[in-house]
Amino acid sequence: MKSIKLWHVFALIIGYFATVSGIAFGISVSTLPWWLPFTVGALIWIAAIVFFIKRESMAKLGALALPTTAISCGLFIGAYVRGVHIKVEFLDLALLAGLSAGCFLLLMALLTPNRLNGRAWYQILSLVVWLGISITGCIFASRALLPELPKRGIFLLFYLLLLGFFGIGALIESYDFAETCSSLVVPLLVATCLIGVIALLLISGGDGCDCDGGCCDGFDCSGGNHNGTQYTKKKQPPTTMSNLSGGVL
Repeated sequence: MKSIKLWHVFALIIGYFATVSGIAFGISVSTLPWWLPFTVGALIWIAAIVFFIKRESMAKLGALALPTTAISCGLFIGAYVRGVHIKVEFLDLALLAGLSAGCFLLLMALLTPNRLNGRAWYQILSLVVWLGISITGCIFASRALLPELPKRGIFLLFYLLLLGFFGIGALIESYDFAETCSSLVVPLLVATCLIGVIALLLISGGDGCDCDGGCCDGFDCSGGNHNGTQYTKKKQPPTTMSNLSGGVL
């Protein structure tokens, strides 16, 4: 039963990461101010809590809790991209998500049914070893495969946070797919909240570029949108002989 649950979790990780990456990329190529998707993401995150609380009395509503957290997380990451004005490609996000998701296979191998698998200390040790190997491996792999991705470390942090809490949820006992989904909701609500807080702190702290300074990491500052404010790049006056001579001519 444990091995079946792990495969369920792995399938959910793939779907979850695909949803997060798709929404984040969609927000990143939009012209929305960062605070709009962030606010919507926060409201959806609260809705996910309500769905989870109501899962006993309204099973169909409770089933929405997990996908709702994925939508909220994608909006938070998309808001971060808009807020710090960087340019990302969907394939870069998908590859980073794939690297993180693939690491779960290692945890599955460590938790393969054996004499020690049912012991709490072994599961915790497996989780710690898995996280250490996953973090190290993803850092080196992302450097090699995605050298041009801006803020690579921040995106990797987001996906590894999700992965780590998926791992915690995988250790919670469950007996069918519905219980597996339910066991993942609380850990992922925590992970999504952390991602939202980190994104907000980075945006508020100016972790990006200033369009007034002419830097937008791939964004066009002329007529662009920076934190909800329209900017127009000033045209440089034409160079004349009087400019070059300091007004002598």
